[in-house]
Amino acid sequence: MKKTIFTLLIAICAVALVNAQDLTSKKGVPILPQEGDWSIGIDACPFLEYAGSLFRGGGDYNGVNPAPIFNYRYPSQMPYTIYGKYFKDAQTAYRAYFRLGYCSFTIKHLTPEDASTADPVATVEDKWTNSETSITLGFGIEKRRGHGRVQGIYGAQVFIAYMAEKDKYTYGNSYVADRAGMWWDFDENDYFDKNTPRPTEYKYGSTFGLGVEAFVGVEYFFAPCMSLGGEFGWGIQFQSTGTGEYTYEFWQEEAVKEKTFESGGASLFCIDTDNWYGAITLNFFF
Repeated sequence: MKKTIFTLLIAICAVALVNAQDLTSKKGVPILPQEGDWSIGIDACPFLEYAGSLFRGGGDYNGVNPAPIFNYRYPSQMPYTIYGKYFKDAQTAYRAYFRLGYCSFTIKHLTPEDASTADPVATVEDKWTNSETSITLGFGIEKRRGHGRVQGIYGAQVFIAYMAEKDKYTYGNSYVADRAGMWWDFDENDYFDKNTPRPTEYKYGSTFGLGVEAFVGVEYFFAPCMSLGGEFGWGIQFQSTGTGEYTYEFWQEEAVKEKTFESGGASLFCIDTDNWYGAITLNFFF
């Protein structure tokens, strides 16, 4: 993979030297972005790997060369975050990062009903619902300079992020004094009775993050309004995870009791250089 990307970059640089001053296509389309243009950026590595496999006639260990995918620019550090730019003028662009996500899924299990005398035994429904909220917002200002198709970029940007998660459990059989109160444990994949505490709600600690950084990088425009680029950054990152709550119910002294436990939080503070933006990216301008 590394050899493939290096070979392709050498080829691109060679073309750049030949066409460095050619800033319009044969049809007169500007190569570089203009005032009022927009752009989106994606991960370029799948495309480079695919092209390199075609050149060398290779693929994966099965001899298959999978087609590249249109993937997010920063899949590891800011997953599922959309990245775009708006050009105020040819040398200045505003950056935006956006993710607003909510996901909820439910698993249901049929458990024998405690009071059932039917044959077969009637069932009730135990249910586990997990929900997650993820928000990432970012804004930055980018400046650029350069000669021909090779453009240096630099600027600053800020990010905020928020994530929360919760599990909710409901059970078909209630706790009663003269029956087992059978219920399904979704973690253990097994049945338990009233003598075993059962969870009703897990509230995981919400996470809040803030980052401010300066960045520097380079872009090469290999076609009209299309470029390959990469960046490095230096900045401050802060992240805090709050206290979580775990609530259980249980049978005690001929009654149903409930108790809530707290989990510890966490925090992170970092000032350093990073390569979050060092990956090769593919950018489209329109």
